Amino acid sequence: MLEALIKKRVAGGIGKFLRYMLLINLSFIILFPFIAKICAMFMSFNDTVDPTVKFIARQPTLSNILYVLFNTNYFEALRNTALLSVTYAALTTASCALVGYGLAKFRLKSAGLFICLLVLTLLIPPQTVMLPVFSYFTYFDPFGIITLIFGAPINLSGTLWPMIILGAIGFGFRAGLFTLIFRQFFTGVPDQLMEAAYVDGSGVFRTFAQIAIPLSRPVMITVFLFSFCWQWTDTFYSSLLFNNLPLMANSISSIITNFNSAGALYISYTATIVVNTAVIFAVLPIIIIFIVFQKGFVQGIERSGIVE
Repeated sequence: MLEALIKKRVAGGIGKFLRYMLLINLSFIILFPFIAKICAMFMSFNDTVDPTVKFIARQPTLSNILYVLFNTNYFEALRNTALLSVTYAALTTASCALVGYGLAKFRLKSAGLFICLLVLTLLIPPQTVMLPVFSYFTYFDPFGIITLIFGAPINLSGTLWPMIILGAIGFGFRAGLFTLIFRQFFTGVPDQLMEAAYVDGSGVFRTFAQIAIPLSRPVMITVFLFSFCWQWTDTFYSSLLFNNLPLMANSISSIITNFNSAGALYISYTATIVVNTAVIFAVLPIIIIFIVFQKGFVQGIERSGIVE
């Protein structure tokens, strides 16, 4: 009996050790590039040419940070990207929640077809719709109404309106995935709650606003954070529709282009460091937001059925 207990504890200890080793290795693989970029932020020119310097700078400096903050349009790009990401994430969360609620709680004959189309949107690469999306917003004229009133289509490219429209109609980036997440959650909500609200005289939208939305708060936080982060780091729509608008992705791309086009020795050695500094400052708001909403994010993943 004692021998069996010892073998069980030894086996459990070995299993726990292997799990921790696996988690440590995965954490190292994920965090090492980030830590290396943070260390490089404080390297001076002499550190870049010193073969003995690997990560810790011998002559630390703040010049790289000051260059990114004050010699680029970082603050303007931060403001524009934050405004775009928050607005787009809020509209996408609201529209996808409404569609997901309808697919989960209403008996539609074509619900299966809609779900298949949602899955199909996840499989189609965004480059496939690049030209139609660009043409649609460059010559924006839904149903010919604008031409009828003003005589010609209007050009929305270079403004924030394309992503606002896509978010409001649930046609934005990864909107199909978000709709499926909401449908998965609302499917697990008892129908008796909705039926009780209908008996009390609530309509469909009132029931959705007063019953479904409060129940789905953790899932909404998760979808909002997903949508916010993907929009914040987006390069597809930023380069397609907002090429001249100062956004975070455009700013980093312009920094890389400027350094690649220069040939000075100092610039050639420090280009990578400055670019890494810009990347750190670009993802810093996302890290802060995740730390603040971490609890709600984890709860939303558990309740949405993503891990099932």
